[in-house]
Amino acid sequence: MSATGISVVGIGLGGAQVVGSPVSIVGAFTTFPFVLMSAALVYTGYWLARSSQYGTYADRVLIWTGCAAGTFAAVALLVLMSMNGFAANAVPTSPLADMLTAGALAGALVGLYDAQSRERLVALETERDRVEAFARKAESLNRYGKALNQSRDVYEVSALSIEVLELLIGSRDAAVVLVDDETTVVDSTIPDQHRSFLERAAETMAPREPMQVTRCPQDVDMSLPSALDGAEIVAVPVPTGTDGRMVLMALPGAEDPYTEEDLDLLASLSAHVGTAISSVQTDDALSAA
Repeated sequence: MSATGISVVGIGLGGAQVVGSPVSIVGAFTTFPFVLMSAALVYTGYWLARSSQYGTYADRVLIWTGCAAGTFAAVALLVLMSMNGFAANAVPTSPLADMLTAGALAGALVGLYDAQSRERLVALETERDRVEAFARKAESLNRYGKALNQSRDVYEVSALSIEVLELLIGSRDAAVVLVDDETTVVDSTIPDQHRSFLERAAETMAPREPMQVTRCPQDVDMSLPSALDGAEIVAVPVPTGTDGRMVLMALPGAEDPYTEEDLDLLASLSAHVGTAISSVQTDDALSAA
């Protein structure tokens, strides 16, 4: 709507310049710059119609265009009325049309700058909110890390890991699978009907780089059951001190995929889990001695 309005203004002002121009070489030279200004307005409207850069702030360009054109025309009218012997029919090219055209173009330029500034401000605020949210989650994860280090066995480590995966990282479902001589699902909020799939997926992803996020099916040749209703499962293998691995597995919502920040938190969680498992094994070894 705003783009169409600016183009219509440009066409109207251009027509007014052509109609009001004296038929002479001098008149053509004096009118030509303002015709170019009108053409610039038409192009501005065309460009705005094809661009989504300014989003909801594009209307501000039309507002600035109209206000500036009116202001310039009002100033011209006051100056002309204050001149001695002013007669409208004695002016070869209408000063009002010239000032309207110049004002409209100036307003369009200011409006574009204003819309761009506001769009950039919104982007900066969004980025600030994202960074603050990540900082809060990282702080919460550090508190969970302290709790993980106080765990007495792998079951407490698993329970806290599930809590972090779902409440902090925002997973729809999660599971912790221990891959050793045997594969065991330690904890899971994923329906039991998918247990065999979880075990196979954990066995497939356990040999991957420890503490690194692996995505299924992007990184492994394995498809997800359609009943899971998810685009992917992400997993992080954590060494258990022996030849085994504890695999943290998380399933995002179908319409809420993980962000890079979520994956960073998942990698950080795996480091806390690795430290907690090492602490549990050390305590078990001391108790056995």
